[in-house]
This record gives sequence, structure tokens and C-alpha cells, in this order.
Amino acid sequence: MFCCIGIYAQTNNALIEFSASVDSREVYPGDRINYSLSVYYPSGYKVDLELGQLVENLDVINIQKPDPEWDDARERWHKQLHYEIAVFYLDDFTIPPGICFVTSPDNTTNILITQKIDIAVLSMLSNNISNQTLRDIKDIASVEPDYTLIVVLILFVIIIAVGLYLYKRYFSNKAEAEKEILPHEPPESVARRRLRLLAEHLYIEKKQWKKFYTELSDILREYLNKRYAIVTFERTSDEIITQIKTAYIEETVVEYIEKILIQADLVKFAKRIPSPNEAKSDFSICTDIIDTTAMQTDEAPETHESVIHDTQDEGGCS
Repeated sequence: MFCCIGIYAQTNNALIEFSASVDSREVYPGDRINYSLSVYYPSGYKVDLELGQLVENLDVINIQKPDPEWDDARERWHKQLHYEIAVFYLDDFTIPPGICFVTSPDNTTNILITQKIDIAVLSMLSNNISNQTLRDIKDIASVEPDYTLIVVLILFVIIIAVGLYLYKRYFSNKAEAEKEILPHEPPESVARRRLRLLAEHLYIEKKQWKKFYTELSDILREYLNKRYAIVTFERTSDEIITQIKTAYIEETVVEYIEKILIQADLVKFAKRIPSPNEAKSDFSICTDIIDTTAMQTDEAPETHESVIHDTQDEGGCS
């Protein structure tokens, strides 16, 4: 049985056809399913395909990524992604939706999602259960216990525990005696120091965009967490922006924070490739966000061109 479940999206008057399919919706435990993602898209667009998180007892044993081919009938490019999935499930299960990241010529990214596909797992038993032979369970075999290994392991654990206790007690006392009470470092100082280290890594010159935007996003998230006591890690960009809007921050600054977080998401997850000038601009914006929202301290911010304030003088965010 062949199943095809898909969606169609209209983006900038260019038709994007995205669908998911399996070669069978009824399988036995141990069978393999061929699952495919297919997308038709016009020239000038970039697409990336991936499958959502599979449930337990499903293993992807093979992935094929053929090169895109031109389809004369549709006058569009055709890209596919094939998964060979081994089934170790005894109950019915669902294959999660397929995901397609579509980047248009103007660098706008849309996300398309197919429907999920339900798979029925058939029983290995014959339909005529009366023909199945049931056998008696054998008697429990008696085994003489051997406690030698257990005793050795217990003694070993006791020796290690005593050693760790003495080691920790000795060095903790020594550390307490030598410990110096350091003043609390303001969040803006931590963020500026991390930005200097980020610049020294030369990720922009090396075009290591994912590393650059991952660290830039982490620096901004950590600063917002310490500066405004909001939860930023393990939160989506939209969730962070919702919290920031209640922190009495200027609307223009909020817009730039949202710009940095969304740009980082596109580079990390949608594999967007920014230009070096764009990355340098985002670095300057992040620096200016910290300087603009920092608490009054004796530390002077590093000299740089203010992106936020210059934009405000010109009449708003570009």
C-alpha cells in the first residue's frame, strides 16, 4: 500500500509542493518502512528537508539524499529525502510530520510541515489461534549463590568512598583557607568580556556562522537572564520576547533583541548563510543592546558606533 500525505504552500507567487509518503501503512514487527519527503520548488529558492523526532523502538538504518533534479513537466526543481526505518514496535505508532525549510530569493524563510502518518503493526500470530501449541513452563533451576564478587565490590566501594571523603575534606579545608571573597561581577561586564572573546575567535573571518551565532545568542540570553531575572535558556525566541516586553525595555531595543534571536535561529536551524557585514552588524547591535540597557557602574563601555541610537535618531528601526 502506498500512502502520500502532503501540503501545498503558495510563497511569493511561486508554488512549493511538499509531501511525505511511505511504502506501506501496515507492517509486522521487524519489517522496514521506506519513508520519503519530496518538495518541488522554483529556481532561486533554497530548501532543506528533515524528519521530526521518531518514537522509541524505531531506528533509521539508512538515509539517502539524492541531488535535486529539474522536472520539465512542473518546470521546477525536485528534491527528495529517503529514510529506511526498522520497526521494533508491537503496537500501532505514528511517524512524525516532515519539515521543510524554504528560503526565498529575498532571504525570507518559511517552514512547511506535513501531516503525521499512522502505521498499523500486525500480529505475528496466525488467525487460527486454536492451532497454536501451548507448552508447560519448565521448573525453576536451582543455582547456588556466589557472594564473593558482591563482597569484593562492596569493599571496593567502601574504600573509594572513604578515600573521596578524606580527599574532599582535606582540599575543601585548604580551599576555604585560601579563598578570597571576590566582588560580584555585573552582568554587563560578563557580557562584554564574552563578546571580546567571541571577537578573538575570528568566526566571521573563518565563515563559521553557526558557532558565531550560537555564542552570540548565548551571550545575549545570559545577559538578559542576569540583568532582568527572566528565564532565557531552554526557551524559544518568542517566549523570551514575551517576557522581555514586560521588563520595561525601550520598544526599539526589544525589536533589536528579537532581530538577533531570530537571526541566530535561522542560522542554527534553517542553515541560513549571512554575509560578513551582516554578522558584524549583528555583533555591534548585541554590544549596543548591552550598553544601552546596562545598569550604571564605574565600568565604561567599549567605544563603538551606536546602532540603536543612530536608528532612533533617523526615525525608527530599519
